[in-house]
Amino acid sequence: MGSISKEPPQDVVRSEILACDALLAIITTERSDWVQNEIGIAWGAKKPIYALVEKGVSEVGGILEKVTSYVSFRRDSPFEIRKSIAELSGELAGKTMNVCVVEPEELLTSTAKAGTPFSIMSSFDPTPTIRDAYYEHRNRGPVTIAVRIPELPAGDFLMTMFIPPEFNLGRVMNNPENQIVTQVPQEICRITAGRRQNVPFLGFSFIKIILAFPQAQAHLRNGWLSLKLLDVTSPLMSGRYLFYGQGQVSIDSSTAATSPFVFNPIIVKGEVSPATVSGSIFTSSNKPLEHPGRVRAVGIASDPYDSTHKSTGRPVEGCFYLTLTDRGRFALNVAPGRYDIYACAIDYREVPIATNVLISKSATLDGSLPYEPE
Repeated sequence: MGSISKEPPQDVVRSEILACDALLAIITTERSDWVQNEIGIAWGAKKPIYALVEKGVSEVGGILEKVTSYVSFRRDSPFEIRKSIAELSGELAGKTMNVCVVEPEELLTSTAKAGTPFSIMSSFDPTPTIRDAYYEHRNRGPVTIAVRIPELPAGDFLMTMFIPPEFNLGRVMNNPENQIVTQVPQEICRITAGRRQNVPFLGFSFIKIILAFPQAQAHLRNGWLSLKLLDVTSPLMSGRYLFYGQGQVSIDSSTAATSPFVFNPIIVKGEVSPATVSGSIFTSSNKPLEHPGRVRAVGIASDPYDSTHKSTGRPVEGCFYLTLTDRGRFALNVAPGRYDIYACAIDYREVPIATNVLISKSATLDGSLPYEPE
């Protein structure tokens, strides 16, 4: 059951429209003042407007002049409705791409000292890891996060960005005012940082920024908000990492959440010229894993210039977080070395899928889980 708002319906609708990426209107033969007003609000806020228009609608006034794109549908044909929605979905996907960017797109891992012992992931997952090891060498530098934010005529915009816990943001979190550079003047925005203590994004670092409109709007270049984190330490584990975000619009006494942000991935390499291991993870019924999961390679690096693959004694690790759309496929950049490979669906125990595998240049490896995630 959804929550009940105490605000007048028109205020709630207005704030929801101003927080959205685009408006989808359904225009039927029954005239609706609500729909016309919603389109007017979105048009005034310069939001893309898409519409499903019932066939037979002839008198829509000037509505369609404000619509970015529309398709027609027949109410008595569910198949035609699905086709129409699919057409608009494809267009919407194209319009909303590249609204969140992280630079650089590639980083090099930090490293642990040779001979450093492995710790365990947790009591639930007693498998080896180096994520809590001391750094012998830190690869550190600036990381820029940019988000295209909704254009507001008035009100406040709060945005929270979540950075994976493998990235060390110690200095940024201790002194966000001096360690985060933005084009928005400090007198009209407030930035805080910390560590997330609850789900979702438990353990992630967060950066929170509050902008007061309309004053801040004049200082946003092309609608983009950019934050430069001056001192970020790269993870000890190589892999593909995703940053996430969430926005909230506050207008008068009503608030609305934006669609969640997912940024372009950052690839953290194990070496300047890394080795790669790729493949697919399957469930116990031999189906691709259609569930969030994780693949980890844990081992000891070898000398990439030695033909006998002599061990350097340096512990190394790579971690690939699987999303629903990966369907179990992974591709992990690691330092050349010998590895044990583990896999799991999130909230399930890790299981070994290969042991003592030499990865010098590239390797292909598929694995199966002994369970069927729910």
